[in-house]
Amino acid sequence: MDHKCPECNNPLNIAHSEFKSEAGSTEVYSELTMVCINPKCGNYCGPNLNEPLKVAETVRNKVN
Repeated sequence: MDHKCPECNNPLNIAHSEFKSEAGSTEVYSELTMVCINPKCGNYCGPNLNEPLKVAETVRNKVN
């Protein structure tokens, strides 16, 4: 996985991940909260990755 910050082009880090499914569906998805850790960037998540101030991207992938 190679996701870059849309503002500063640095690699994004995973701050949080969880499995989700839609109501009434048997399909399961992995959802990743991607954040930028560059303090000079406008998308900077802040000092605590467990409670990011900004999320740069959310990646959702279907689990097989």
